[in-house]
Order: sequence, then structure tokens, then C-alpha cells
Amino acid sequence: MKGQYKGSEDCLYLNVYSPKSTSNGNGSKAVMVWIHGGGFTLGSGNSDRFGPEFLLEKDVVVVTINFRLGALGFLSTQDSIIPGNLGLRDQIAALQWIKRNINYFSGNPDNVTIFGESSGGASVHYLILSPLAKDLFQRAIAQSGTALIPGSFSRFSKERTFRLGEVLGCKTNDSQVLLNFFLELPAKKLIEAQNMALSDEEKRRDVLFPFVPCVEPKFAGYSAVLPDEPKTLIKRCSFSEVPFIVGLNSHEGIAFAKDVIQNVRVREEIENDFKRLIPLDMNIDNSSDVAHEVAKEIKTFYFGEHSLYEETIEQFVNLKTDLRYAYAAHETVRLHSFHSSAHVFYYLFSYEGDLNSVKKQMRAEHLPGATHGDELNYLFSKFSNGKDIQAKDQKIISEMTCMWTNFAKTGNPTPNKSEQVPVLWPRYSHEDQSYICIDSELSIKHGLFSERMEFWTQLYKKYCNTLT
Repeated sequence: MKGQYKGSEDCLYLNVYSPKSTSNGNGSKAVMVWIHGGGFTLGSGNSDRFGPEFLLEKDVVVVTINFRLGALGFLSTQDSIIPGNLGLRDQIAALQWIKRNINYFSGNPDNVTIFGESSGGASVHYLILSPLAKDLFQRAIAQSGTALIPGSFSRFSKERTFRLGEVLGCKTNDSQVLLNFFLELPAKKLIEAQNMALSDEEKRRDVLFPFVPCVEPKFAGYSAVLPDEPKTLIKRCSFSEVPFIVGLNSHEGIAFAKDVIQNVRVREEIENDFKRLIPLDMNIDNSSDVAHEVAKEIKTFYFGEHSLYEETIEQFVNLKTDLRYAYAAHETVRLHSFHSSAHVFYYLFSYEGDLNSVKKQMRAEHLPGATHGDELNYLFSKFSNGKDIQAKDQKIISEMTCMWTNFAKTGNPTPNKSEQVPVLWPRYSHEDQSYICIDSELSIKHGLFSERMEFWTQLYKKYCNTLT
């Protein structure tokens, strides 16, 4: 490791790691900027969680960043008082710092790849969509998260912000009064109370995090990070056209099914109230007859005539996978491949190895596939906790880091076949819908979860009148 920088300016905190090799001279190496996940509410990008060693071996510069989270980063009164998206502005500030300074750490400021997982993947997508981030990066990788995930975008930021004020003792309709009240409070108190900003209905509908990105208001002299809804910006071609890798893990839903897996009572509650699983972005009144029809269609598609019980847990996992990640990823690659001239690459991570720690923590080893976060252990060294890495897992580490760093260097994850990566990963297109399956052996497949994705496409068209 040649150098490490930890700096702070205007809420900016980042770490810079350079490889030992400097044979190419200063300012020549591809730069990879990691954005951590955690629902825009939890986590950090520090090396105790995301050690860069595996990637540094591929001769790239790695930067990890931190930014304001939760209420501190994403409160919004939807006006000029608290417009919102401060956490995204921190990310942009980090990229601006990198643009100005990364050459001092052997990095090329004109060859920057942003990559992230979960809400970090959604952040990557938001940066693609933001006019304020234009020209600050040249490539992007969104792992298990895009801006189209229902939980990564909110149309209810104002309501939640004022509800938080009321919970903490300030009932008002005046944004300035509310801001003054918040500024007098210890930051810790805001963070500790933030989940109380969710309504009972939102909690019932499984909304996990109250403060996430939102569309910012328009007013004189203000430049918004996010001037419109994500899908609208994509269809309008208002985004940075950069090579883009999008992907997910095969059984993301395991990580969000712990109570269902372990608790019969929770399974009975869902079975008796399936309407709670209707996506919020469908904007369907949960008490309406339409909600009953939609819930019935979802239940029939995933469970047939069966109920939710121990023997149908895998079907529930598939449903959760699609609700939270798969359909959003599908729509992201579909729309970007249609509206962008830059290449889009799609992947599925399904490998089950000793480093799949999330599924182990869930005590769900009996369920197949890889769950949310399981791929991180094969990109970042600190997740191995100093354990000896078995050859089969080392193979996945080698393949993933090779493809990810090839992409950072060239814009193509597999510019040629090699001993490390013996397949060519084709770009995604409407015609063949190609993706790479990352398993014990790499393989090229077509039409990821095609039947399930077609179900959701038709469901949205039928009940929401969505346009392509």
C-alpha cells in the first residue's frame, strides 16, 4: 500500500489506498470509489469493514467514502429550508475531491469507477442520474441496489420529517421553525428517534428506513442533486451515459425473511394480510378492492394454492428477492440499455462458499443460493476475518476482482478470455438479455428470472398503467 489519506472537509471523510506498484507513474492508475450500503442509514466505508487488499493486487487505486446518513443526510421539508439529499451531496463532494487530488496517489482523475452495494448501489445509480455528478466518473457498478428499488426512494420525505419533529416535541407546519428546533437538538437524539418518523402503515408495509433520497424542490438559485424521479430521468435520457454493470444475488430475500423463517406467528400474520406485500410504488390504496385483487395475484403466482408455511419458505424468499431487488435490477438494465449508448452488463451472483457469511448469520444454510451482501466477502479482504481462504473461494475472489478491475481499467469486464476469467461477458441487450452467472463456474445465460420478471411487468401495466 503506497499511501492512505483520511481527510475531512465539509462533512467529507474518505480513505485512499494505492497499490505498491507505481511502475506506471503518478496519475495513471484506474480509480475505484466504493460507496457502502446500509439503507442510507447504517454502515461505513472504513477498512475494518471493507479492506482493499484484494483489489489493490489488481493494480488499481481504491477509495472508500463516508457520508451523512439517516436523518442527518436525508431529512427534507420539500422546500428551500431543507431541500434534502445532503448525503448524496457528500458523495459528490468526495468525487470532486478525488477529481482534484487523486493524481497525488497514482490515480487517474479521468478514469474513475464508482461502485457500491445495496443503498451504495442505489447511490451509484443516483450519481449517474444527477446533473451535479456529471464528468466526475467514467464507469459505474451497482451491486444489489439501484435507484428503482422502492425502498431507496421516497415520495413521503416531508411527512416523515415533520412527523419526526412532532415525535421529538415540535409540532409545526413551519419548515424554518422545524429546522431551528432540529439544530438545537444533539445529533444523537435525531438518530435515535428517526425510525419513529415512519407511520404505522409504513411499518406494516415493511418500510425499513425512513430517510432516503427524494426529488428536491425547484427554487431560484438552487441546483438539485435529483431534479426528478429516477425512472423519469432515465426515460428523458437525463443521465451520464457511462458503461454500467448491474447485478444481484440469487436469493437476496433470505436476508429479509429471518422472522418468517423462524417464527410461525409471523408467517400466519402475512398469510392473513398478504396486501402488506404490495409494493408501495404501485400507489394502490391498501384498503381497496384493487389491493385485494393484486395481493391475490401475487400470492397465486408465487404459492399457487399453498399457504405460507415452512415448506414454502423458498417461494417467499423468491418473492422478497423480486420485491426488493430483482425487478428493480431488471428494469434498470432494460431502461438503460434502451436509452443509453453506453454498454450495460448484467450479472447474477449465486455462488455458495465459506465466505457467504450473511446466510450463515441468518442460520439459513439449508436454503439455496447467495443472499444480500454475500458477494462482498469476495471483493473485500477484511470480511474474511483473517481466516485461511479455501481454493474454491479464492477462485471466486480472483474472478470477481479481475472482472471488476478490468471494467474499471477498460470499460469491459472481460476484454479477452484469460486463465483467470475463461468466458467473455456480453453486453445486455433487449434481444438476448444476456447475463453472467457467477457460481463455482462462470457461465453466460439469458433472461434472468424471465417468468417472474414478466409477471411483475404485466402486474404494473395492469394496475399502474406504466409506460416503457
